[in-house]
Amino acid sequence: MWYFAPKRMLRINAFIWKWVMRFLTASAEVALHRNFGRRYLPRLLAGVFFCTVCASLAPRPSPLTGVWVLGLYALVTYHAIHAYTRRGVAEPHSLSAGEPWPVWRKLPFAETTVQRYCEPAFCLAVGCFLRPLDPFLGTWLLASGVAVLVKGQLTRVQETRRVLDAMDARHEAQALHAALNARQQRPQAQQAHRARLP
Repeated sequence: MWYFAPKRMLRINAFIWKWVMRFLTASAEVALHRNFGRRYLPRLLAGVFFCTVCASLAPRPSPLTGVWVLGLYALVTYHAIHAYTRRGVAEPHSLSAGEPWPVWRKLPFAETTVQRYCEPAFCLAVGCFLRPLDPFLGTWLLASGVAVLVKGQLTRVQETRRVLDAMDARHEAQALHAALNARQQRPQAQQAHRARLP
């Protein structure tokens, strides 16, 4: 019965929910972003496949859901072609989750604000609007919006932690540099005052 231990079950549930959140986020980012990194494309495809499996298990399938899934596959194909045919354009980070579409630049918000707040709010609004028409698609967009919001907040915490780590490393490097300079100058000062015998 060791596999039913509470700690093991918590780890298994955390692992499952982590990947569910990643797939939900990826299925929304396919439509929300562009200019993805090459190594992020498999996650997009996995997210769209996860959406396809869940849509096929929906009790009351709707034509709108089928159009949505086909549109996601078309967008993944477009992003893959764009990622492998870049010429004269700076290559993004290979694990980049993309950047918002240019239409968001008309708003007076920074790109990080758009990704962390505006895009999740957009998903939630569209999900609330579509839920009476298509329960599955509306619920999917609501869950994807929550997943994108959570990812944005986790990314913000990770970036803040990395910045603080870099600042601490710089302070430690400066302290080590000062100690090294003091240690290197000390023998020279002692050697300068040493008496020389004939």
